[in-house]
Amino acid sequence: MPFYQGVVKNVEVRDSNGKLLHINGKYFRPFVTTSGIQGRFILRVDNTGKFISLNKS
Repeated sequence: MPFYQGVVKNVEVRDSNGKLLHINGKYFRPFVTTSGIQGRFILRVDNTGKFISLNKS
C-alpha cells in the first residue's frame, strides 16, 4: 500500500534466479492496474547497473 500512495520510493522484486532487487518504483507506474502489479518483466541496465528500460514480457 505505501508504494501505491507514493510514500515508498523503491520496490523489492525477485529475479528469475531468486536474487532480490530494489528498483525505483517509478519504473513500474505504467504497469499498475486496479489489482496491483502482476506479471514478468524484462529489466535492462547498462554495464554500471544504471537503468535503461523495463518492459512487460
